[in-house]
Amino acid sequence: MSGKGVEVLRNEFRTKYTINMILWIVVATWLAFLTFTSMAPIRVQPDSAETAGFLAKRVKELQSRIDQLMTQSAVVRETKRHIQSPSTVDQSWRFWPGATYLEALPNCQTLKCIREAHRLLPKRNISYNFPHFFIAGYSKSASTSIYQFLNTHPEILPPHEKEPILFSDMCSYDRGKMDCPYGKQREYIHDILKVQQYVDSGGSLAPYQATPRIMDLGVHFAEILREYMPWLKLISSMREPISRSMSKYIMAKDKFESGCLMNHTMVFCLRRDREKLFGNPKNAYYSRPLKAWLDNYPSDQLLLVQYEKVVAEDTQQKELSRIKKFIGINPSLNEDTLDFGRVNCRHCTINPDGWPMKEKVYRKLIELVMPDVLEIVRLIDLFDLGNGTQWFDTWAKVWDDNLSRCVNGFCNITLS
Repeated sequence: MSGKGVEVLRNEFRTKYTINMILWIVVATWLAFLTFTSMAPIRVQPDSAETAGFLAKRVKELQSRIDQLMTQSAVVRETKRHIQSPSTVDQSWRFWPGATYLEALPNCQTLKCIREAHRLLPKRNISYNFPHFFIAGYSKSASTSIYQFLNTHPEILPPHEKEPILFSDMCSYDRGKMDCPYGKQREYIHDILKVQQYVDSGGSLAPYQATPRIMDLGVHFAEILREYMPWLKLISSMREPISRSMSKYIMAKDKFESGCLMNHTMVFCLRRDREKLFGNPKNAYYSRPLKAWLDNYPSDQLLLVQYEKVVAEDTQQKELSRIKKFIGINPSLNEDTLDFGRVNCRHCTINPDGWPMKEKVYRKLIELVMPDVLEIVRLIDLFDLGNGTQWFDTWAKVWDDNLSRCVNGFCNITLS
């Protein structure tokens, strides 16, 4: 707790102690007064009347002081609440009469203000919302490549940093409610999403963030984000799940010099952490969070792209055009190419010929991910997010290609 918070608690304790002492004094004085004035048939002396008047005046003064202390105590409690959770007292969303969306946004300090501005104020000649979309997932599925591709488009307003951690690390969640530090909300709006630059453009630039962990938070976070940003468009790239898990280990070792692969084989890591890697609960690696997003956002606000099609030369142009069309930016203002190899492709240079693995182990991994994959296919078809059969066939080809290279029960497994 900050020094200011400690001082607030100390002052509140002093106030309560003082109030209790005064109340005891008032009660004792009042009882003495009643006893004194009701002592019939004793004759009241002239100086007794003066005493009674003095006591009555004193009680009145004490009552007035008690009222003041009670008011101060209420202020202390309110101040403490402000310090602990400043976002609960935000007033920036109380817009002045006649304000427009673009006029109000620069004054917003909280997510609540952004929501209320979007809901209440007129939008004149606005091309994009603030923020307009998220690249929400998944990690190790070309999110960085898509991010860098979009940043070349003149109608995109890139965030100050690719992966802001406000929602994933800075906010707390309890019973369907989100509480984020006031200063971090302001930083997110003004510094990361660049609200002033958006306003200066007249709403002609599309602001966004690219935090792949957002999709994973779906089970607990989708409903909360809808409450604050129901207009948001969500882009999610999915990769063949075994390749994605292997890629996580490769990145941890190569980039952070940490993780299981530092001291063990790839097979050991996959077998040890399979519940963690392929979903918690079991067999819900992709489908469980995806279902949560679909339960809270209309399917036309969610775009699923398949990693393997984004990086393949023969399908890349079509997929990138689809992303631009979904966002609503002009599809002709930048090229539909992705220099994937030079962006973030560790498996292109680290063990490009594959990772040694027994065939029966690889088949067991395929069996492990299959229920989740089939559920994804079902959701894709159910919500008209694409062609579920083609989606499955693309991943099945990755498995078949690896199995076709196995010799005498041993394989070199390459990543998609």
